[in-house]
Amino acid sequence: MNFGIRSDVNTGFSYSNANSSKYVIYICDGKNLCGGYGDRQKGIVASYIISVMLNRQFGVIMNDSCDIKQMFKPNQINWIVDNNDIKSKTSKRITAIDGYSNKLRKSMIEMDLDQEYKEEVIFFSLNLEFVFYLRQNKRYEKQLKWLEHLSMSEIYNVVWHSIFKLRPHIQEKLDPFLDLKKQGLKLISAQIRLGKNPTIPRDSRVVNSLNNMNVLWQFYKKYNDSSKYRIFISTDSDTVREKARSIFPDVYSDVPGKVFHVERSNKTDICNGWRKVILDQVILSLSDVLVISNSGFGRIAAFFRQNENDLYCLNLDKIRRCTTQSEIFIEKSW
Repeated sequence: MNFGIRSDVNTGFSYSNANSSKYVIYICDGKNLCGGYGDRQKGIVASYIISVMLNRQFGVIMNDSCDIKQMFKPNQINWIVDNNDIKSKTSKRITAIDGYSNKLRKSMIEMDLDQEYKEEVIFFSLNLEFVFYLRQNKRYEKQLKWLEHLSMSEIYNVVWHSIFKLRPHIQEKLDPFLDLKKQGLKLISAQIRLGKNPTIPRDSRVVNSLNNMNVLWQFYKKYNDSSKYRIFISTDSDTVREKARSIFPDVYSDVPGKVFHVERSNKTDICNGWRKVILDQVILSLSDVLVISNSGFGRIAAFFRQNENDLYCLNLDKIRRCTTQSEIFIEKSW
């Protein structure tokens, strides 16, 4: 299965120029912070669209912990870079994280990228949402015409899944969840980010607290029927995970492995941690009912889901119906 790509969406998708001798490359090689998986996804999608604007080949180098090539292989776009092809070329590295990333994306609304980035290889390390800003640049209307009638969720969905395909050893771990679908069971999922907590003590901020989780348990109670439903939670908190397992033992499903943040967890068993993070997001995207919290990881899972029905947003101790056009998805906020 090619997860996330809807065949009924006429995207007019545009590939970057594979014949060009110049490159735009998303890079995360341990020389600077890159953020979590959601931050990196935003940077990769932004870098790809910039490669289309500049009519260049596109690549991804992400080997700061577990090399991304162990998890994904190219789908329609060959993003694997041969160092021999670029080592003798002129290059420029743009590291724009958080505040600088925000400043850069605003400047790109009017920037002449061809003048700004003349080197043969441009490396980008970005962690904010750039698509909203790039698509406003009138200089590149022709190159970005395929974006004209696409929603943000469709753009992320088609770009990401045209670049990446799960490797078989990751794909097969989804089988238990695909089997649930075949059995006619509905998957009820939540993505819960607490932020700084005993499981991920190095997170930079507190997003929510355990005291507010009662609203989630109340929400789940109507799905506590093993003949109809399975419950799945992706979270950065061992406590939330174990609480869900104890309250809903008959309907709880899980991906084995430790709770893991790709940049802030202890650097042990890294590739298995990465595998769980990737699988968690795919499973969220397959859900019949999805609750997300304030997290790029969750927003992108909702984008990949390509279904506005039964999407809910958790804000502290309140769960409300939302869509991918709701305030939590506004580009300026992430």
